[in-house]
Amino acid sequence: MKIYKKTDKTLQIWHLQEGEGISAVTLRKRLYLNDPHNFPSTASIALMDLFNEVKDNDDFKKYKEKVNGEDEKFLEHSDDQLFYYENIEPICKEHEKTDDEIKNCQDMHQKWAKNAKKPFTKYYALVRFDGDNMGDWFTGIHFKNDIELLKAQQALSKALGNFSKEIYPKIKAPVGKVIYAGGEDFMAFINIHHLDKALNNILETFDEKVNKDAELTKYKKDGAKISLSIGIAVAHYKQPLSMVLQKAQDMEKTVKENGRNGFAVGIIKHSGSVLEYRYKTKKYTIQALDHIQEIINLLQDDKKQDKQQQDVEKQQDKYFSPAFITNIYGAFEKYGFDISESLIKSKIDLYTSQAYTGKSDDKEKILKLRELLKQLLTISPGRIDDNVYANINFGNTLLAIDFMYRKTK
Repeated sequence: MKIYKKTDKTLQIWHLQEGEGISAVTLRKRLYLNDPHNFPSTASIALMDLFNEVKDNDDFKKYKEKVNGEDEKFLEHSDDQLFYYENIEPICKEHEKTDDEIKNCQDMHQKWAKNAKKPFTKYYALVRFDGDNMGDWFTGIHFKNDIELLKAQQALSKALGNFSKEIYPKIKAPVGKVIYAGGEDFMAFINIHHLDKALNNILETFDEKVNKDAELTKYKKDGAKISLSIGIAVAHYKQPLSMVLQKAQDMEKTVKENGRNGFAVGIIKHSGSVLEYRYKTKKYTIQALDHIQEIINLLQDDKKQDKQQQDVEKQQDKYFSPAFITNIYGAFEKYGFDISESLIKSKIDLYTSQAYTGKSDDKEKILKLRELLKQLLTISPGRIDDNVYANINFGNTLLAIDFMYRKTK
């Protein structure tokens, strides 16, 4: 027998799904918002870049209404997974839609999607960070000796609050969505195509609003700055969110345990295997992520364009076959991860030349790619004290570039 109170309310599907178990605190946070569309789904984060491109397309608007349940309640609730064509039939059948309804939904999808130039990417990033040594800061270790500690603590708290206020409007579609920003404690969903720019934006804003805050500067010791340990999980939109959250936390912990002031990335493949790499933060920019994105850009070409247009563009732009990645990594498999840096660089020179598909008299992009790869090799952590780890980290970075190229182009 079930006992109900007059104050009992029915939970909606976005509050608690069948078979799901969450804590009372987590449920209270969901009920506080009480809006299924206030927070994007992982599918919509992965597609946010694409959505921004087609947002003014009338066919897309009509399909979005259907997916969001605005079209005569096509579904009981919204389901952004319907933006991937392969999900339409199984989801519609689960909701007992007729064959005609399924076909209509598929036709509507194809109508707006056929002209989409950007990819239907299935991976997104979850970013979290924590300020380094914050306990030392609040106990006054990094403040001058002749100041009033309480006022210094208040200035620090205010500066951290200013960062929180500033960062929310900066991380929005098509870049991502901030989950929370509690001063030095931060988490956000980020579209994978905007990861490097988003992190640079976050670090620059933190530096401006906290480390360069005029009031806080009066109390700090000369040269004292708050650094951040950043954990990043990259995952398929269908991956259990609990697993993604844990991986981001693990990556943050990895940075904390290895000198702080850096970032670590854990890529959870849809198969369940994980690929990890980490680097130090270069000043206030994510140098390694910038390099990685530049390399991916050199590999990308637009497979969705018609052949005639593609041929025209190939005369203007130079591309690389990603084969050089597996070839360089093959050197590690052949010689071991304790091989010399000079040998790795010679392999970079050889295989980037072989992978070049541009004009024979234009070597600019080859030189650029070589420089990017060699810089990643040089700044790979452990380069001085643990050459084996440094090479493993660089090798994992190569595999990550290959994976992201194949999954996000």
